[in-house]
Amino acid sequence: MTMRRTIKFIAALIIVIGSANVAFAGDSLNYVTDFKVWNVEDGTYRLIYKNEGERFVKIKFLDENKQVLYTETVKSEQGFIKPFDLSELPFGTYSFQIEADGEILTETVVIQSPEEKYGHMVHVKESAYDGMFEIYVDEKAETSFSLYILNDEGDVIYEEEATQGAKAYDLSRVASDGVTVLLYKDQEIVKATDVKL
Repeated sequence: MTMRRTIKFIAALIIVIGSANVAFAGDSLNYVTDFKVWNVEDGTYRLIYKNEGERFVKIKFLDENKQVLYTETVKSEQGFIKPFDLSELPFGTYSFQIEADGEILTETVVIQSPEEKYGHMVHVKESAYDGMFEIYVDEKAETSFSLYILNDEGDVIYEEEATQGAKAYDLSRVASDGVTVLLYKDQEIVKATDVKL
């Protein structure tokens, strides 16, 4: 991570964090054993910590090389919820650590590229019929993809949003020996496949 990007990340964390001390009534958060990190949406995570009594809690955010990217000490009465915007971080494995009363708890967060996250859910296969191929988007994807079909000169000859399910494409009229099928999510390539016609 470059120094500029690290500084930008730390500044974003400081702006976004705005810690909230939360009084937990009874077992209202009984799904949290002590510490959990939830992926609220792409790039946004919520750290939830529950404790009894008053204590100081040290929060650390580390990269895959265990380099501390962010640290903060919070006074917790019964717990807290803190948001973290990790959308500017490079793909990789990161850790949140909580230190309190000599105990260290760790939660791992994996930020995947769209290809790693969705690539196994999108399939492009040639059909038994000349000039045709099929695209299948697994229902587990729960998202749509930008589909581009390029001729052998690299020009876009077709584009649409690909959604869950299977669809056949007839390119028998395309004057080309083959095409390249590109599927994008969030401006990142999920799948690139060459199809012979």
